[in-house]
Amino acid sequence: MRSIVGWYQQVPNDNLDKTQFGWEIDPIGLRNTLWETYERYRLPIIITESGIGGYDELDKNNEVNDDYRIKYYQDHLLQLKLALNDGVQIFGYNPWSAFDLVSTHEGIKKRYGFVFINRTDEKINDLKRYRKKVLTDIQKLSPIVVKI
Repeated sequence: MRSIVGWYQQVPNDNLDKTQFGWEIDPIGLRNTLWETYERYRLPIIITESGIGGYDELDKNNEVNDDYRIKYYQDHLLQLKLALNDGVQIFGYNPWSAFDLVSTHEGIKKRYGFVFINRTDEKINDLKRYRKKVLTDIQKLSPIVVKI
């Protein structure tokens, strides 16, 4: 359980899926938070960072199977759509991140992006970019996105 004394305490919810790092995945919580924030301030909302990290690796075909990331975005974009239908004004949603980046706690081995960068914490390698499945299977997300 994560907490900072005097600031917050996270209460575990055993009904939620978790990332490889123990962080809870709560797309319905996103919708609830959007509604509560909009109801309080009555200002349009932009989501500046939303995403999921994982230990992505290239397979023998130089592909990354990140079905967990596809599910994350499917579930969160659906709740975003429902929040819009509820009347929440949302004018932007930015995934985190287009390319793999260095995590402050996990180095490059914890990958967030839609594009895999060929390097490790120990070796720069050739830095070649590879589209992950989330990009090659973007049509799984497009029915949600297009209808928003």
